Amino acid sequence: MMEIQTISALNYKNTSICATIYSSSDNQGTNSTTILYLHGGGLVFGQRDDLPKSYIEKFIKNNCVFISIDYLLSPEVKLDEMLKVLKQSISSISRQYQISNNLFLMGRSAGAYLCYLLIRDGIKAKGFISLYGYHQITLPEFTNPAPFYTRFPRVLPMNAQLLVKQYPLVKGPMQDRYPIYLSGRQFGTWINSLVPLRSCLVSLILTQ
Repeated sequence: MMEIQTISALNYKNTSICATIYSSSDNQGTNSTTILYLHGGGLVFGQRDDLPKSYIEKFIKNNCVFISIDYLLSPEVKLDEMLKVLKQSISSISRQYQISNNLFLMGRSAGAYLCYLLIRDGIKAKGFISLYGYHQITLPEFTNPAPFYTRFPRVLPMNAQLLVKQYPLVKGPMQDRYPIYLSGRQFGTWINSLVPLRSCLVSLILTQ
């Protein structure tokens, strides 16, 4: 039987960063494999429990603990701060549940990119599951207007800016969040919303 528990990992400027822990009631060992999952959404939208339950159930049936965790979203928070707070959140969970000994990272799209950064920065994982992830955000398809997104009605940057909150958040209504991402991809400004300065991109570049 699958047990589901929601815990608070961290509080960041009055924003609660939580995690959902899925486990089997039959699995009481401390040496179980832990899958730590980061959701997709272009680092702008999405929420931690977006993975279909059928995926999670397969992990649980194979004696794994599955943890999905919040992370701060852009552009309210820049990527360097997002990554720093994510590492703090993982450390908090690790102290409570001793997940570091047999940890696998799992990311979906933008979540996979964050996993790459975590591994680069020293998070020790025995493996990494990438669901259509990318390892680089400085590629031309990200820094230039993207033809796929320009087919849709334009969201002017000034209109997208009106949807940006004045406080950090880990999720939000799709009708508010997706236009921010769409505008960034249409006008090639997505990267600008992620980094405080173009010079900071060097710290976010990964080599293959």
